Amino acid sequence: AGRLNSLLVAVIGIVGGFLTPVILHTDTPNLPVFYSYILLLNIGVFAIARFKQWRLLNYLAFVLTYGLFLGSLSVYKKPDFPLALSFLAAYFVIHSALVYVRNLVERHPSTTLEIIHLTVNAAAFGWIGYGLISEAHGRPYPALLALAVAIYYTVHVLVFIQRGLKDRPLLVALIALAGAFAVWTLPLILENESLTIALALLAFMFLWIGRRLGSRFLETLSQAVYLVVFFRLLWWDLPRNFDMSPVKAASFNEYWKFASDRLVTFGTAIASVIGAFFVQRSTRSSQAPTLVEPQNDIPRLVPDSAASTAFRWF
Repeated sequence: AGRLNSLLVAVIGIVGGFLTPVILHTDTPNLPVFYSYILLLNIGVFAIARFKQWRLLNYLAFVLTYGLFLGSLSVYKKPDFPLALSFLAAYFVIHSALVYVRNLVERHPSTTLEIIHLTVNAAAFGWIGYGLISEAHGRPYPALLALAVAIYYTVHVLVFIQRGLKDRPLLVALIALAGAFAVWTLPLILENESLTIALALLAFMFLWIGRRLGSRFLETLSQAVYLVVFFRLLWWDLPRNFDMSPVKAASFNEYWKFASDRLVTFGTAIASVIGAFFVQRSTRSSQAPTLVEPQNDIPRLVPDSAASTAFRWF
């Protein structure tokens, strides 16, 4: 297909390649060989993607890869956990790179379909990986998967910025995925008030980093997480901690235990909001270096004055 420059030949080849293990399946499967065969096909697609912009081939490989992998999990109920997760991670990395490898080489911005491919690939990996880890070890171990993916995308963002690449859809998508998996890590580990504390700290971190980098998208992501914090405080933590029904008198030690728990929960959240107010209100100098180029960012969705007012009143 590469020599003939024919997408049709490539499509016939990839469809035939993925159908081969379905047609030749046996009652005694060899999953390591099967997963390795699928990986080999994906490596071939990746090699072609380096030289040919054949997006249809990438999408077909993605759908057929995850389709056959899910099929193997449904047929063979409990495959070897390290084997399945290792090959799943390899498929995830290849299809992440498929999205941007040629665009970055030729300095072309990513298209909407490619960003959808990147996002759906991350979602599929997170969903299938969560199921594999939960079935094998239970919670909170899926949090390690979410944290690893967040770090994976964060490294991409750092390399992207250091090399001064210009591809706004891709950079915004990478930051969003890093933030989404970082936020997802918290409910997998924490419960109740601890989750509110962690989200409040994470939101402040996003805002502070966004101001330092000059990233309007990261600031917007921070404001979205703060909305979740506000909701949890008003409709979840307050009613649960300050029930108005009569209670029996508590001893002095019990009183201070409850008071300290509430001080940590609400005090941390309030301190985070106060810090966000001052960070949001601080004006950024026009001469200050901006690591995220304007062409790699999104428009400011919430004006600084409106965000500062919301933080002040809350």
